[in-house]
Amino acid sequence: LWMVVWIVVSLSLPHFGDARSRSLQEACGSGEYPTTVSTSNHTSNVTLCKSCPVGATCSDGSCAFAHGGVCSDTGLAVTGNWTRDALTGEYALVSCPAGYLKATSLNNSTAFHHDAQRCDPCPANA
Repeated sequence: LWMVVWIVVSLSLPHFGDARSRSLQEACGSGEYPTTVSTSNHTSNVTLCKSCPVGATCSDGSCAFAHGGVCSDTGLAVTGNWTRDALTGEYALVSCPAGYLKATSLNNSTAFHHDAQRCDPCPANA
């Protein structure tokens, strides 16, 4: 007498906002960049697609972070000093060059928002 037992394993992933889980082979959408994070039990990695911050969005709508920090349509590098979080894989704007202001919020809010990160040119009268 043989008995077949099926075991279903469910992995619990931390919540990453509006990120969508993707296979390693599948590319992210045009306005996204891939991040690879460890599952909650650290037994495997999952690729997630994050929306591109404003400061890394190219004129054609693609994300420079998906191309090594350079816009494929213009060949221009992203403005500012960005770092990648080792745990989440998200990019964070650290600083902007002289003549630019670091902006990390939406619509005059003071709350940090990943997608709003950018270096804005300083006002002409500043």
